Amino acid sequence: MNKTKISFLTHQPLFFLFCIFFLDGCVASREMETLQKNIKEINTDIGKLNSEFGKLSVELRNINQKTDVVEETRTEQTDIKKILSNIDRVLETNRKNQADLRTDMDNLGDGLQQVTSKIDEYVYRISTLNQRLDSIDVRLTQLSDIYKATTEKGKKEDLTVKEIHQKLNSIGTGLASLQTDLVGVKTEINSLNEKMKALAEKQKEQPKKKDKKTPAPSKKKETLKTPAEDIKEESKIPETPIPVQEGAAEIPSPSTEPAIAESPPVVALKPEDAYKTAYSDYLKGSFQLAISGFKSYIENFPDTELAGNSQYWIAECHYSTMDYEMAISAFNEVVSKYPNNSKVPSAMLKIAYAKIKLNKHDEATAQLEEIIERYPNSDEAKLSKERLKPAEKPAKGKEVKKTKK
Repeated sequence: MNKTKISFLTHQPLFFLFCIFFLDGCVASREMETLQKNIKEINTDIGKLNSEFGKLSVELRNINQKTDVVEETRTEQTDIKKILSNIDRVLETNRKNQADLRTDMDNLGDGLQQVTSKIDEYVYRISTLNQRLDSIDVRLTQLSDIYKATTEKGKKEDLTVKEIHQKLNSIGTGLASLQTDLVGVKTEINSLNEKMKALAEKQKEQPKKKDKKTPAPSKKKETLKTPAEDIKEESKIPETPIPVQEGAAEIPSPSTEPAIAESPPVVALKPEDAYKTAYSDYLKGSFQLAISGFKSYIENFPDTELAGNSQYWIAECHYSTMDYEMAISAFNEVVSKYPNNSKVPSAMLKIAYAKIKLNKHDEATAQLEEIIERYPNSDEAKLSKERLKPAEKPAKGKEVKKTKK
């Protein structure tokens, strides 16, 4: 028994070692199974991840393709915006060109109407001048008859040399007056001829072709064809009709009007007709009739644009009859009552002219300087500068020579 115990005790460590190895083998095999199982799961997950990665790669490629398309689209949009911007600029330029073309067409229509009306007016004035020339011929004939009658009377009645000289001096005065009138008429005819040539050249310069797409001048523009509106555009410093000289006062003239004659009110007339009638009287040299007609126009049509023009021509009538004080007063009314009227610069200039006639050179100089300051680019300013050269240093007691208007 003791041997058995000794033998057991002797082999007991080996038994324990065997048990330990056996247990370790069992544990190791379980862990291996677990590890293998985990490895399989990991491989499965890796496979899934690879599959997912493949899908993500495909999606990424698609996204990249879409990004490229978006970039191309943005580039195209930028190009389109540039093209649209260019188109807008072209359209804006075309709109401006069309507006300018419409303006040019309107101006062309107005210009043609003004040229036509001015030609009619000049033809009328030339006709009036021809009538005055005929009147001069009649007066020359009358003077010739007087001369012959005086000569024959001298022979018959044996007049003294002094009486004959007096008669001849009277005839000479009448001839001098007629010569002055004739020179004035020729000067005005030459001026009208120059204006006619200028208008003819202006007509030639007008474009012959019109754009069919451009609208023609509106009906409102066509109303400018009225005689009164055309007359309104006459030159700012027109040549005043030549008054009858005192030397020929004893000889009757067909164009001479009675000083007391006055035209009846023109209330029933249209504004244009009333203005045209008064202006026609002015051109004929019938200044009292013209003054009456223009005053009637102002009374009946005070709010029209031609009211200021009428006041201007009233002043011109006084100036033509050498009533310079009345002319200055009437011209001042143009400046004060119608400050926006186109005749204001001309009225101011004629005030200066009238003051020069009255030997008021200092006041005339101040007036001319005011014109240059207020209207530096106007024709009146140019004429004022020309006037100031002799007006600044006038000769003692002498009147400054009148320049041609």
